[in-house]
Amino acid sequence: MDITDLEFNMDYTISSDLREVPVDVDQMHKGVSFLMNRALEASDDLLRAKIYSHIGFYSRLILDLEQSHNYYEQAHALFEKNKKKLSCFSVKIQLAVTYLWMGKFSKADSFFNNALKICRDSKEEQIRKFESKILECYAKSKFEQNCVSLAKEMLSDALDLSIAKGDIEQISKSKDLLMIVSKLETIDS
Repeated sequence: MDITDLEFNMDYTISSDLREVPVDVDQMHKGVSFLMNRALEASDDLLRAKIYSHIGFYSRLILDLEQSHNYYEQAHALFEKNKKKLSCFSVKIQLAVTYLWMGKFSKADSFFNNALKICRDSKEEQIRKFESKILECYAKSKFEQNCVSLAKEMLSDALDLSIAKGDIEQISKSKDLLMIVSKLETIDS
């Protein structure tokens, strides 16, 4: 299922607290309901897991954090059952972000720290490619914990990795986040 096929506006922007926010909350609520119905209709575990992952993401954006958590857990279980290691890892990153939004900083940070170690120790390029995303998420956590300088450093590292890999989308996202953090750091100085 391609999320771009939805008839609902599922677009989001980044706010000054580094969190994603829906462009149209009502449309996103309708989109989540639609995805829930699609998940019930899905006969294939992997399709259902992918839909659950989308529900987890968009539920977080509409601030239904328990629902986000539950759908990420279900997606992870299905990916694990089907031995989809990369998908499991990706969903766990998103679940950690949901923990961050729930204010469970130690749980989120513990995952981010362990995930960074896994990335850096891995010889598999498919695992290593997650490093910049994890750094970005970890930086958001540190930012929410008022560790602005550390957040800026992590975002700079994420940007450097993205540039080295030529990941245009991640470069743009890291630059945007770094600009927000830099502005706030300037104001606090």
